[in-house]
Amino acid sequence: METPETPLSVPVLDRRSVLRGASVLGAAGAAGAALTLTAAPASASLTSMYSHVATSRRSAGKRQLSRGTALQRVAQAWAVELARTGQLRHNPRYASLIPRGWLRAGENVGYVSGSSPEARLHRMWMDSRGHRANILGAYTHVGIGRAFDSRGRLWGVQVFAAYPR
Repeated sequence: METPETPLSVPVLDRRSVLRGASVLGAAGAAGAALTLTAAPASASLTSMYSHVATSRRSAGKRQLSRGTALQRVAQAWAVELARTGQLRHNPRYASLIPRGWLRAGENVGYVSGSSPEARLHRMWMDSRGHRANILGAYTHVGIGRAFDSRGRLWGVQVFAAYPR
């Protein structure tokens, strides 16, 4: 079984160009893996990933996030890319790919293997200060993507954006 790495610090973007901490999280041993596509994005595992975010926000007394279809497309495309390459990294273009008008944007990326991967990945994110800050942050929308590689690892991406209310 793989174990989580120490998160690496990367920026979260806002329109005032103020950088805030976020991070990349994964399990050790991410050397090149081939992509095996799984069920369509509307699958039960994706629904479960949205549910984990909603439950965590509700427990923290935070407003629920709206599902952003365009954000989900960005997240899904990046999850497929991560699974294809086997390299854990942030999408350097995510902020330019989401719909205009956002005030703040953030991204969580990670991977995990083993049983109940959606719950395990969410727990890893919640146990990391930067990831938790994104999940519980002052955003209005979220899009989630996921893909499995040929080794059975779940690669997950969450894209967050705050739009004026």
